[in-house]
Amino acid sequence: MSITLNASHAIDNPKVESLTPIHPLIKQAARSFDYNTPVKSHLRVKLGDDLVLKSFPPVGIHPFAIYQWHFHGIREDVVLRLVSREQSITDNWQVLLEKAEAGETIPGESSESSSYEELNKIQYDLWSKAREDHRDRERDLAQYRRESLTSSHDARIALLGDQLSQSTNEKIKRMRQSQIDSANADYARRIQELEIAMERTDVHTQLIVHGTIQVVQGDR
Repeated sequence: MSITLNASHAIDNPKVESLTPIHPLIKQAARSFDYNTPVKSHLRVKLGDDLVLKSFPPVGIHPFAIYQWHFHGIREDVVLRLVSREQSITDNWQVLLEKAEAGETIPGESSESSSYEELNKIQYDLWSKAREDHRDRERDLAQYRRESLTSSHDARIALLGDQLSQSTNEKIKRMRQSQIDSANADYARRIQELEIAMERTDVHTQLIVHGTIQVVQGDR
């Protein structure tokens, strides 16, 4: 099989299979990973002029963990959250991971369970706050959408009611009544969907990566 990751190349070459994120082969490959087991990673990054950071982390070895937060509710979202005892690592983690290279566990400096217990506690506090904020936002959004649905529904029913009352033809009356029944059913369904989404509002967290990142001077 001839494959490509370039969509434009696939257009010019119909016999070449284009691998996209929703291609069956890509889905099968993704399912082959065991996402229930966190990945352990030890990284090393050099501080240098090519690093543009909000604040520079101190030289040394810093335990870190990356959690996946899945926001459920009216609006679904998935974000990655890195947790570290060192705020400068947390603030710059995307740049640091991009520039990092594979490191080695240093004797006496390896990550210990106590370190990850501390990181998990930090993550729990952040998650609790994010969960509360998410619920508040979803509650406000649900109220806004409920009021918007009700306003639109009332206007629709009022219009159909006027049309029904002005109709003299029995077929037209039945049609208007059918439209009113359909509008009421649609309104009830959408309100129920909104209530179900509100009941599902939560933030699920999962540890996906833990390890250490060693920060060294650029000339080392």
